[in-house]
Amino acid sequence: AWVEYAYSSSASDPDGDELVYTLDWGDGNISCTNWTSSGGNASAMHSWSIAGDYRIRVIARDSLGAASDWSKNLTVSVISNSRPNKPKELFGPDFGYRGLEYTYFTMAKDIDDDTVAYCFDWGDGAISSTDMVDSGSIECAPHTWTKAGKYQINARALDSKGASSGWMELLNVTIADNDPPASPDPPSGPTSGRRMATYRYATSAKDPDGDPVKYVFDWGDETTSWTGLDYIDSGRNESVPHKWRQPGVYQVKAMALDDKGASSGWSDALIINISTD
Repeated sequence: AWVEYAYSSSASDPDGDELVYTLDWGDGNISCTNWTSSGGNASAMHSWSIAGDYRIRVIARDSLGAASDWSKNLTVSVISNSRPNKPKELFGPDFGYRGLEYTYFTMAKDIDDDTVAYCFDWGDGAISSTDMVDSGSIECAPHTWTKAGKYQINARALDSKGASSGWMELLNVTIADNDPPASPDPPSGPTSGRRMATYRYATSAKDPDGDPVKYVFDWGDETTSWTGLDYIDSGRNESVPHKWRQPGVYQVKAMALDDKGASSGWSDALIINISTD
């Protein structure tokens, strides 16, 4: 019960007319398919809410209204199953910026204690689903909107048998424009030195929105350093120290992050030669 299943049928029209099919689900409900070419398969989805045996049948009609006889019945045995409760207690921001990832948490309980998965409709044409988790467990899903606007997040729970809670409106989210910073200038500083000696390197980048920024340096030795916890004015130079433990040739590059969380690409690299002595 409460699980959608697909059923298909086909019929040939002697005049080659297109056909539409009406399916009688045996529970007082009917469904009509789209128009289909003569002899082509047509399908429809249905779920039953109450356990029992149902006799379903189908009839075809052509574009002039002429109808076939009803097909023979197909008996479907539906087993009792409760659908999950609708998700609730959504946690996540209701304001953000395009191009940034945000995470939303929700939970739902299943009356039969089946495991559940959550399906999110993000309001921008994208839908994502979580893995199956225990009934009542909190689960999260991330999403990034690529355009500014107002979006309505909807969610539903699906149990391990495929039964759906139905969609529930959860949250209205406003997404604003934000352009990432430009890639920083190549780091400036000494291009040669000795291992275990400390050298200082600086960079700068401008943010098109004028947002404050901070910088991260990749030292080419599998370590990185930030300029600090605080953001600085767009376009301002900032430096950090570093020392290399091993001699070699290293490529030092930098990336900028604005205070809304948008990041630039990496700068061009500065080549550093580090010697033993």
